[in-house]
Amino acid sequence: MVTLEEIARITDEADPVLRNLRITQCYHDLSAALARAIDPGNANWSTFATWASRTAGISIRDEELPRVLVEILRDEGRLRPRLGRLYTWAYRHTAAKVDLPQQAARRSAA
Repeated sequence: MVTLEEIARITDEADPVLRNLRITQCYHDLSAALARAIDPGNANWSTFATWASRTAGISIRDEELPRVLVEILRDEGRLRPRLGRLYTWAYRHTAAKVDLPQQAARRSAA
């Protein structure tokens, strides 16, 4: 059962990754309780909130792009001579996006 005390512990959690995990679990618990009380055969708002929180966790954990791809894009000195203009195009169209989700997650967690 989700309690106000549990919600307070979640909101007091300083680690954004752990806070997101606890939020996701809380939404799951709420979804299960609502399903038992209302209709176990259908999704409810908390079901979708569970999915949304889990999806947000991907950004919070810095997992949008595979780590290997991020490292390759950041290793400009090694790639530029091999790929030339193709690397320049790929970097211009993707590298700027690498940090944007993390910045948004940090702003929303503050």
